[in-house]
Amino acid sequence: MELYARGIPLNKIVIGKPVLTSDASNTGWVAASDLNAMFKQGQTQYGWYAGLMVWQYPSDATGSFVSTVTTDLINYCTANPNKCVV
Repeated sequence: MELYARGIPLNKIVIGKPVLTSDASNTGWVAASDLNAMFKQGQTQYGWYAGLMVWQYPSDATGSFVSTVTTDLINYCTANPNKCVV
């Protein structure tokens, strides 16, 4: 939460990573389960729930990456519908 520590409001921070290692030309790739864990940690420790995104969406042909990444976000929004915007 380095951005938050520098004054960026939590509701403006979105975590984004590429779907495949080949989609990552100038950034680090993160496994879907790790990206989901990052969301969960931000949510439980800081109350952050602004969003997750991935690029090269067509690279996730089965939808499994997005499904794994959004597991806890969906659970959170289901339990707190007044805090999530779709």
